[in-house]
Order: sequence, then structure tokens, then C-alpha cells
Amino acid sequence: MAIVAGLAALLPARAVIAQTAATQSISQSANLTAPEASQADRDEAARRLLANGQPDATLTLLAALRDGGHDTQLAVARAVADSPAPDPQFVEPLANLLGGDRNLDEAATRALGRLGSASPAARQQLLDFARDARQTPGLRALGIHAAAAIVDKSVAAALVGLATDDRESATIQNAAVDALADLTGLTDMPRTGAAWKSWYDANAAKPDDRWKLMVYATRDPHLDEIAQRQARLVGGLYAVLNDAYQAAADKNAAVLRYLASAEPEVRAVGARLVRESFLSGVALPTDAQKQRLTELIGDSDSQVRVEVAQTLKTINYSGALDAMMAQLPLERDPDVKIALAGALAQIGDIRAVPLLRPLLNDPSPAVARAAAEALRALGAALYKADPNAAHALAVQLWQLYQRQAGDPATADLQAACIEALAPLHESSLAQPLVRLLDPDQSDRVRSAALRALGGLGDPNTDDAINKLLTEEPEPSVRLDALDALAKTGSFGTDADALYSFFSPKSNEQDPQVRDKAWQVFEALLPSASKEVLSDWEKRLAHEPEHRLAVLLVLNGKYQQDHNLDDLASTEENTGDTYTKLNPPDEAQAARYFRRALDYWQSQNADNVTTDSLVSELMNALLKSGQYADAAKFAGVTISRSPAQQQTMGSLIVQQADALREAAQTNSDAAARADALRLIDEAMKMKPPLLDSYQDDLRNIQSQLLQKPPPQ
Repeated sequence: MAIVAGLAALLPARAVIAQTAATQSISQSANLTAPEASQADRDEAARRLLANGQPDATLTLLAALRDGGHDTQLAVARAVADSPAPDPQFVEPLANLLGGDRNLDEAATRALGRLGSASPAARQQLLDFARDARQTPGLRALGIHAAAAIVDKSVAAALVGLATDDRESATIQNAAVDALADLTGLTDMPRTGAAWKSWYDANAAKPDDRWKLMVYATRDPHLDEIAQRQARLVGGLYAVLNDAYQAAADKNAAVLRYLASAEPEVRAVGARLVRESFLSGVALPTDAQKQRLTELIGDSDSQVRVEVAQTLKTINYSGALDAMMAQLPLERDPDVKIALAGALAQIGDIRAVPLLRPLLNDPSPAVARAAAEALRALGAALYKADPNAAHALAVQLWQLYQRQAGDPATADLQAACIEALAPLHESSLAQPLVRLLDPDQSDRVRSAALRALGGLGDPNTDDAINKLLTEEPEPSVRLDALDALAKTGSFGTDADALYSFFSPKSNEQDPQVRDKAWQVFEALLPSASKEVLSDWEKRLAHEPEHRLAVLLVLNGKYQQDHNLDDLASTEENTGDTYTKLNPPDEAQAARYFRRALDYWQSQNADNVTTDSLVSELMNALLKSGQYADAAKFAGVTISRSPAQQQTMGSLIVQQADALREAAQTNSDAAARADALRLIDEAMKMKPPLLDSYQDDLRNIQSQLLQKPPPQ
């Protein structure tokens, strides 16, 4: 029932999707036919309607081809010509446009060329137009050039026929030769009909499938070269537009011009510049830029849509959420789906979940992975808002993983599905996830399972994670195991295993693993009992940095329990540990020594207990440069116990002399100033130091005040 309840959340979303698609269709239909619309606006509206893919949008375009005005028909024909997989229903109305207007002929022939690979009717219409002697040579040449898009033996035969027909004009023959070079990619062939006839005759007997493979083998490298040239041109365009943008006095106006350009390459640059300006801190996106970017989410050009989605993700503009949600179910381009999934995840609104879930079944593993990663980002909020929906999503993710398990080609998708389980709190999957810790699983899957187990935080999985940690050969997986232990483990269970990774005698070679093991050890300390902590602080007596962390937690537990005798003892140990750090922290040591001493003195403890603390505190005050406090403490101590004159006086003189030696040996001006300051404070003590100590201090002071001998 929980799964049903979760899945029910999808139903309203589907209705919204259908309504949004219909709304977009109506809006773009109006743009297509509006009397005041520019040709660029009509072209974009037609492309968007075609990308919409809904039946009513297709019907609108078909009606426009049959009954629309010249500019509307031109827009639709251009849209079909640029579409990756247009509907065969367009063949007949496109063919009816031929033979009237050159612009329409150019667009219609290109569209039929696009359709011709899958539609025999489109091929026939195009070839009939190319052969039609009633048309001018210039119009027929349009059809001939468009036929080059169709890799088909019958098309090649027709082009060879036109190239070798002496009754045809030079315009037609040359157009046929050029089309054959484009169709095959054989650009080095002699530009004669005879050469192409010899080529065709030599290969005509090949079966159609082998003939096509032969042609693709030469055509594809040629198309790749053209694509690379196009990419270089686009790169150069970016450089030119970026330079102009950087030099513009009004950068906002400049980028808005780019975003409003009729050329998709320029619009893409505009979106990219908004993103890069934001990242570099040059300019924040304005409201006008955000509005225009939102409008471009459904742009007819896929690269524009990619750049826009990436920019919206970067600036995290939640105002574009509805537009992105409307576009995602209509989107066909895998790169755009990936970019939109990332942008929706960044915004963090769980209304996107029902739109992302269908992408888990996308034919592209990269798209499915992007959807899983986006759902992981939304998982915690989804669980908080609707545990049933979170449960349904967890089941879907696990089932998808199981379908893909073992396929090395989808390893990243598998891992993304497993990791997306982490925030969904699906406890029923704890043991299935434990089974994925098996050494036979890939490193990627083991790491993903550990992250998911960490997200579940089930203490019953701690033993399995601990076991993997101690046996795991891959450092990156050990790091994930340590992260998981931090969320599932306890100090009492895992401390020894963790210590084995960061102790001075550890065999762990990876510094990241050593550091992480210590971080987890430290994070689990609060879960330990006082007795366990007390054992560990003794065990770590020769590792002051590690011991200090244990002592600080133990102090807190004694404080909480109001166990003040033990607290005073551990605070003295804490102060001692601060003095052994590298470098020592004498100021903190003094703080803890003082707290311990104050407590024992308040309890009228015997001198055996307090004498060592008195010396430790005085020493820490002196070494931390707290000379006024040291002198004051020495005076109070001597007043309380005159027998402490020797201890206080000796420590002060020793520190002053050490500073003098540093000042004179190393020409240390700071040490000289410190020594003089200490002597000044000590000479003002009440009660005063014994005369012998004062004499020693005056002697040190005299040495410090002497002028150095001339060099």
C-alpha cells in the first residue's frame, strides 16, 4: 500500500505535464501565425512546436504547411529541415510547396532530404523535383543538393544519371557531382560524371546494407571534419563575442542582445557569459537576464538549452523551476536532460521528483544516472515531506540497480542508484546493501553501498562495515567505509579498528585514510563510557594530540555527572597534555591547571596534591608570557604558604635567565623585552620575593640593559 501511495503522487504531475504541453502548443501556435511576428519569431515558434512532440502541435504544423501564409509555411519547412527525426506526415504538404518560391523550395527540399532517409515517399518527391525539366536549373539544384543527405543507392544512381546526362545543363551536372561528393564524403574524386559513373558501377552489385556501410566509412570522417570545423568557428565566435562583452560599457545590455539573437550560437554564448560573469564575480544576473534565460529553456536549439540549464543551475534561479519542469518531459536531447536534472537538483524543490523519476528509465545510461544523482539531492526533503513517496522511489532505484547489476557499461548508473538510496531511510534495504560489500563486487559498487549504509545509519550494519574496513585493499573504499562507520558505529565497538589505522605503529600508507580514521575516532568519542575513555587516555599517554581529544570528552562527562574529584584529576592531565603538544599550548595548560588547583584548594586538599599543581601552573603562566598573572599567582601562593618562596622565586629567575640567554645569544629583541617585563612584574610582587631572588633578577636586568660592545 505504501508503494501505491507513493506512486499516486505521480498522477497529478502527469496531468500538469499534459496541460503544460498543451499550453506551450497554444502559445507557440500564436507566435507562429501572429501577423506582427517577425520571420525569426515564426521560425523559433515552429521549431519549438516540432520539439513539443505532442499530437496537437504536429496537427498545428501540418495545418500551417497546407493553409498558412508564405512566412508561416517557410517557418515550418525550416523547422522540419532542422529536426533530427521529423514525422513522415510532413512529406506530402512539403512536396506541395515545391516549384513556387525559391525560399520555400530551399526549405522544403532540405526538409524532404531530412525525411528521405526513413521515407521512400520523401526520396521520390525530392528526386522527381530534381529531374523536373519544367523547373529552372537553379531550383532543381536545390533538390539535388538536398538529396546528398540521403545515403541510399537509388539516390546515388539518380545523381549519377544527372551528372552523366549530356542533355542536362552544366548547372545540373555540376550540382549532381557536388551532391555525390557530399553524399559519400569522397571529396577527392575527379569532378566529372564519368568518374562517378565508374565508382557507382564498381559498387552497384553490393547489397544495399553493404553499400551503405561502404559509403558511411568515407562519409563519416568527412562529416566529422565538417563538425570540427564548425566547432572551431563556434569557439572563435565565443572569443569575439566575449571580447566585445568585456569591452562593453553596459554589459547587461550586451548580454541581453546576445540572448535575443536570431542565431542559436550567439544565444548560447549569451547564456554562457551570464554564467561565467556570475562565477567570476564580474556581474550578477539581472532580472531581465533571468527572465530571458527562463524563456530560452524551451529554445529550439539543443546547445542553447544546455547552456541555459547549466547557467540556471549555477545561479540557482528558482524562478525558472516551472519552466524547467514543463520542458523536462518534452525534452529529447540527452545532454539537455542531464543539464535540466542538475539544475532541478540545485533548486531543491521536491515538486521535480515525479518529473525526474521517469528519467531513471531513459535509454541513455548517462541521463538515468543524472536523474539518480538529482533524486539523491532531493531525497532528504522528499522523505521529510512524504515517506510513502520516498519508499516508492527507493524501490524503483533498487529495482533499476538490480536490472543493471553486473553490466560494466552501466557501473556509474548502478552506483548512482545505490547512492541515491542514502537519504531515503529505506531500512528494508540494509541487509541487501550489506551483501554488496562482498569483495567480488566492483570498487564503485562497494563504495556506493557504503555511502547508502551510512545514510541509513543502521547500527546493525556496523559489524559488516568494520569487517570490510579491516580487509579492504582499495584506499578510496576504506575512506567510504570510515565515513559509514561514523554514522553507524560506536566507540566501544570500533575504536580498536580505527586506532589501527592512525596509531604510530599503523601500516596504513594512505595519509587520507589515516586522517579520516582519526576524525571518525574523535567523532565517536562522545558515545564511549567514562570507564572506556579513562582507559584510552592512559593508553594514549605518549600521543598527546590524540590523548587530548579523549581527555576533553572525559572532562565533559565528569562535569555533566558532577564528579568533581575525577574532573580535577583529568583537568590536571589535560593541562599536562597541552604542554606536550608540538608546539605546546602553555596558555591552555595554565587554564586547566588553574581549574584543578582551585578545586583542590577549595576542598582543603593536602600539600602533596596541590604542590605539583602549583609548580605546573606557575611554569605554564611563565612560558605562555602571562607575566602579570604569574607574579600575582606567585604572591598569592607565597602568602598562603611562605614555604613556596623557593619554588616561585626559582621558577621566575629560571624563566628570566632563559629569556636573557635567548636575547643575547640570538639577538632576540622580543625575548629581551619579555625578560625585562617579567623582571618588572616580579619586582612589584606583594609579598616580595626573597632578597636573593631579587638580586638575581637585578643582575639579569643589568646584563640586558648593557650596551653591546662595538663590533
